[in-house]
Amino acid sequence: MKKRNWIYYTAIVGALPIIIRALTALFMINSTWKMYFSAIDFVFFGLTLNLSNINEMINMKENDENSKKEKLSKQFWSILILIFLSINLGCLYVAENSNVQILNPIALNITSVLLCFLSLGFSYKLIVKLSTV
Repeated sequence: MKKRNWIYYTAIVGALPIIIRALTALFMINSTWKMYFSAIDFVFFGLTLNLSNINEMINMKENDENSKKEKLSKQFWSILILIFLSINLGCLYVAENSNVQILNPIALNITSVLLCFLSLGFSYKLIVKLSTV
C-alpha cells in the first residue's frame, strides 16, 4: 500500500512538470529537442523525492540501535543529494537569467538528470524498505 501511494502521490506528481512539458512540446508544430527537456524540471523532481524521503524518515519508528543508525544514514544521503540538487538549481537559474555561464550547460543538464535518477532510485529503495517493515 505504501509503495503504491508513493508512486501515485510523490513520483507521478513530482514528475508532472516533465510530463506536461513533453506533452506540450509534442503537440507544438515547430518543436525542437530543447522544448522537450528542461533541466530545472528534473531538479525539482529530485528535490520533491528527497523531501518526501526526509518526511518519511521523520515518521519512521526506531526499534533498535541499528534502525537508528540506518535512519541517520539515509537522512544524511537524502540531505547530501538535496544539497547537490540545490547547487545545481542555483547554477541553472544563474545561467538562465543572465549571460554568465558558471558551468558548461551540457554538464549541468547531465548532472541534473543523473541526480534526478539517483534520487528516484534512492527513494524507491527507501520506500520498498519502509513498506516491508
